[in-house]
Amino acid sequence: METSLMHNNNNNNGAAPTLATFTKQSFPWGLYFRTGHRLLCSDGKVRAAELAQTADTFFSVPAKVRVNGKWVSGYYTGEENEAGQRVHAFRHHTIHSDKLPAWPALFTPEHEQLIAAAA
Repeated sequence: METSLMHNNNNNNGAAPTLATFTKQSFPWGLYFRTGHRLLCSDGKVRAAELAQTADTFFSVPAKVRVNGKWVSGYYTGEENEAGQRVHAFRHHTIHSDKLPAWPALFTPEHEQLIAAAA
């Protein structure tokens, strides 16, 4: 028997978030669905993403999103700010720096604002 589980932000306290980020997994094996995910990108937009079925490390899963009609490769990971707000984020490879801006450094005001806006 296979079930699915959607991982949504755990910090919205029952209120509907303005920009929901989420991923979907299939259990009992914990495999990710290929499509149907929403991830926060470094430009502050939440985009649909395709994920690999399994993680390549404990902290990330290979992923790709479309930006201006082009596929951008990278990985899905969790981001958190000092207030404890969590989002599902997409971090792109440096080869795609022309398509998306770099992520701000952790716990800088820019990083805090980016996470808070999507949480």
